[in-house]
Amino acid sequence: MRDSHFQSNLQANVESVLAQGTTLQRSEWRWISKVETADGPMVVKMFVERCWRHSIKRKFLCSRATIYTKRARQLAAAGIPTPVPVATVAENFAGLIGNSCVVYRYASGQTLRMYLQSIADDENVLPEQRYHKMAEIREQLASLGERLARIGLAHTDVHQGNFLVDQNQSISLLDLDSLRPTRKRYRLFRSRLQFQQLVP
Repeated sequence: MRDSHFQSNLQANVESVLAQGTTLQRSEWRWISKVETADGPMVVKMFVERCWRHSIKRKFLCSRATIYTKRARQLAAAGIPTPVPVATVAENFAGLIGNSCVVYRYASGQTLRMYLQSIADDENVLPEQRYHKMAEIREQLASLGERLARIGLAHTDVHQGNFLVDQNQSISLLDLDSLRPTRKRYRLFRSRLQFQQLVP
């Protein structure tokens, strides 16, 4: 990132930067906002450590933002479309890692849920066209599931809100928090099956 002012603000007070942006999602465990910067629109995703035990655990491992970044790069290397973070920030209190965040470029598009609904509601789409669009989406999702399995990862929270469809109808995986390394075949099979069942 070239926007040094944004980076310094992020390091000084992550929550202030998030509050100034457009909140995309907020829960007990994470806060995601779209923020305008000199480098263009960015997404800032903050991971909230739920209690002191998590912070102690992170002292011996690494922040959730760091783990997220490693996963994103691993997926990108395997040809799996996903936003790759351009920056990470982690709070540190007396050696304990607190809240952390990742920053990645904003990608326009719709969630898979919104995209499927738009196809269903569009009266100008002929049944044959709708069938072909659905078939292309199913094929991409099946491919994503297979590629995840090949690198030993299973997704434990597969749903239509965790996929982004861009204007070219290409699908990206958004939520990497639920990726888990596994060697158990039934988990890999279940993950692949869930990917295939995303489109009715």
